[in-house]
Amino acid sequence: MSYFNATVYRIVPKKSYRIVRGCPGCGRKTGYCNSGNFRVNANKSRIDVWLIYRCEKCSHTYNLTIYERIRPAEMEREEYLHFLQNDARTAIRYGTDKTLFSKNKAEIDWEEISYDISPVGQVSTADNVIVIENPYELRLRTDKVLAEILRVTRSRVRQMVKEKKLEIPQNFLGIRAEITLLEGEIRDE
Repeated sequence: MSYFNATVYRIVPKKSYRIVRGCPGCGRKTGYCNSGNFRVNANKSRIDVWLIYRCEKCSHTYNLTIYERIRPAEMEREEYLHFLQNDARTAIRYGTDKTLFSKNKAEIDWEEISYDISPVGQVSTADNVIVIENPYELRLRTDKVLAEILRVTRSRVRQMVKEKKLEIPQNFLGIRAEITLLEGEIRDE
């Protein structure tokens, strides 16, 4: 049995997710962007932490709850200091945490997500495949991402599927997708 070296690509958002919600200042639904700032509030022996989002039109704020009424001992000291210092990496980490948005019932604007695709290594596989990791579970079409990786148009990718040069298992990426190359290496024609 022969083995192939498959290139593994990882998709990572370039910035925090944008929220779509009704703005009291604008009187309609607008986009809210991560301000990169945290609000930390202590009430007796409990702490609340929010990530502050701002309306793109009027700068009205929305606080995305990270921690609510927790004891200081339940939070790592280093993380607490990151909140107090408005650490940019921490703001992006929480600004791309889907479970946090779900917990807050915040609607992510999936149409406005910018991302990077980069090769992160190789794995040995029994089939000739391209592996795409999507750890942030961005809602992206598989053919769109594959077209970016192969540097061809989406219509060319669809044509390659019809010609049985590659096999795409699903329309949208999950956490991990393996695209099978049915005819050796795919080259830009």
